[in-house]
Amino acid sequence: MPVEALSKELPKLEAKLSMLYEDKLEGIIDNTFFLKKKNEYQIQMEKIKIQIDAKFSAIEHSLKRRKAPCGA
Repeated sequence: MPVEALSKELPKLEAKLSMLYEDKLEGIIDNTFFLKKKNEYQIQMEKIKIQIDAKFSAIEHSLKRRKAPCGA
């Protein structure tokens, strides 16, 4: 998935997490469900951040290789 698409997913998950918290505060969901979904969203967010970091690292590595002098 392109970095742009991954970056768009983070705010969506943050919004879900915020709504989840609001539902917990209002008593719409219980603490067990809140903790389960919170954990799921946080894991998804962390996976996306790792993918984004990996893509940027690959780009950075590629750029460094292009700048390296021949025979290096």
